[in-house]
Amino acid sequence: MPRLTLPARAKAEPLLALGATVHPTPAEAVQDAQIVISMLENGPVVGQVLFDMGTASAMRKGALFIDMASIQPGEARDHAARLAGLGLDHLDAPVS
Repeated sequence: MPRLTLPARAKAEPLLALGATVHPTPAEAVQDAQIVISMLENGPVVGQVLFDMGTASAMRKGALFIDMASIQPGEARDHAARLAGLGLDHLDAPVS
């Protein structure tokens, strides 16, 4: 059964009773994941979480990052290229 792993946030509290695991940072949340789904505010925030906070570096090689933010195409291509350089796959799947 797939696991739900979350960064530490008060909104995650109700999910603990359902078996979710809460971690203090996004980087810790993604360490063992094969698939990471992100739904953040915009391209700069996605870049900050992925690269500035070390989340992408913490992901295991061959993992898939699914970005559901509505970001600019150039930002998505940049993120995909940077992730590929780390041995990670990228899927741009914006919410519309």
